[in-house]
Amino acid sequence: MKIRIILLIFIGLCLSCSEGDRLYENLKVVIGYDEEPLVNGQNIEVDSFRIVPLETTSGSVLSRIDRLLVSDSLIFIHDNDRLLCFDYSGKFLYPIGVKGRGAGEYLRISTIFINPFLHTINIVDEVLDKVLTYRLDGTYLYMKKYPSRSFYMAHTAYLADNDKLLCNNYIYNNFNQTYSMINIETGISQFLCRSSLHTKNTAMPTGQETVAFNNDTIKMLLPFDNKLYTCTDSSLIPIISIRMDKKILSEKRLNAETDFSIMTYFNVSEEGYFAGFKSICETRDYILLNEAGENQYFLVDKRKNAGRRYFYNDAGEQKYLPLLGICTTDGDYLVGTVPNFVLKNFVKQIPESVSGQELNKLREVGFAIQEEDNPCIFFYKLRS
Repeated sequence: MKIRIILLIFIGLCLSCSEGDRLYENLKVVIGYDEEPLVNGQNIEVDSFRIVPLETTSGSVLSRIDRLLVSDSLIFIHDNDRLLCFDYSGKFLYPIGVKGRGAGEYLRISTIFINPFLHTINIVDEVLDKVLTYRLDGTYLYMKKYPSRSFYMAHTAYLADNDKLLCNNYIYNNFNQTYSMINIETGISQFLCRSSLHTKNTAMPTGQETVAFNNDTIKMLLPFDNKLYTCTDSSLIPIISIRMDKKILSEKRLNAETDFSIMTYFNVSEEGYFAGFKSICETRDYILLNEAGENQYFLVDKRKNAGRRYFYNDAGEQKYLPLLGICTTDGDYLVGTVPNFVLKNFVKQIPESVSGQELNKLREVGFAIQEEDNPCIFFYKLRS
């Protein structure tokens, strides 16, 4: 009997190991993280750079940017409980949606997402458990009601397929379901990944934009992790690992974080651990990973499986065209935005002896813009 039990355990371990091997056999390893970081923009060549100052009118003054999306030559800004649309030149076009409790109204904008197949933009209302759908021109189409708590603690939402919505969720007390997948038609929700983190009465995001799509491939981030993942309908699979000398937090160490907050990133960095990536943006040839707890990003050249870290040089002379506040993409363009005071402070530090078409353009806009104006949107197409 003992021999039979031992054999069963052995077979189980072998099967488990084989499954683990299959899981990691296609894992790509990206090098370059441990090389000396460069100044933001140093040695980065761009084929195209555009600055779009967003028009400031009585109906378009932005208090903050919760989410920025670009589609069909339109710029969509989620600002608190408003959704505003601008054109490619920055002209304010129209608000989208009406706040209220009516059938075609929202009580709170939890997040927004674009359906590229139907050319619609959608508002997720966690409070009223519904999704409101609009044409990109702002025309209201319809509303769909979902089961209670379908979007509980939703931070960002991404259309993963024609009928599936991938949500990245806040960590709140013992609610630590990092990702969930919702069937748009049936409303059936399934959790994909659970974190070991907990908070104390605070809703804490695990990042900003933690999901990227390129050529129908999904790439996802997990907190304090050096790997990128893709997903099936029920699980996450690691596909890329960033090789680094820094220590990676164990599950046991993560589980000890019972008060996960912004300070956690700085605390683990002080202990010599990797604080993770907080956002991912992907074009055909590049992946840009903004680091959590660090004023730097890691830019990966997918053709070489290699990358380089860049740090934001907030003090001192600015000699290079910086990648400013990258938070989304538009085709092969990396797209970003920063507050006007950041832009104005940057251009003041560009030496007069430093020139170039892109830097001159940045300098001109930075000196002309007022701090109370709406911010600029920056479009970068990196050289292939």
